[in-house]
Amino acid sequence: MEVSFYSELNLLANYEPTYFEEVDSHDERREVMQKVYDSLIKNETWKLADPLFGTKPIGCKWIYKNKYKSDSSLEKHKVSLVVKGFA
Repeated sequence: MEVSFYSELNLLANYEPTYFEEVDSHDERREVMQKVYDSLIKNETWKLADPLFGTKPIGCKWIYKNKYKSDSSLEKHKVSLVVKGFA
């Protein structure tokens, strides 16, 4: 099976990373992450604090998704900060 250069570029553009290390060098996603973080702090829905003695902090992780237009082209990169381990 032969894959064209265009198809390979399209696959890379539509890639949704799983780990922060995969996003660290991607400036556009890092800008979106900074905007999400700034919004959480501004709206006072998130607060960085040192944990109290004897308590364990709740973990969180970044989720990366792509949003597409109706013609299947990439509209924007979406980033969310979510709490880990709770269902």
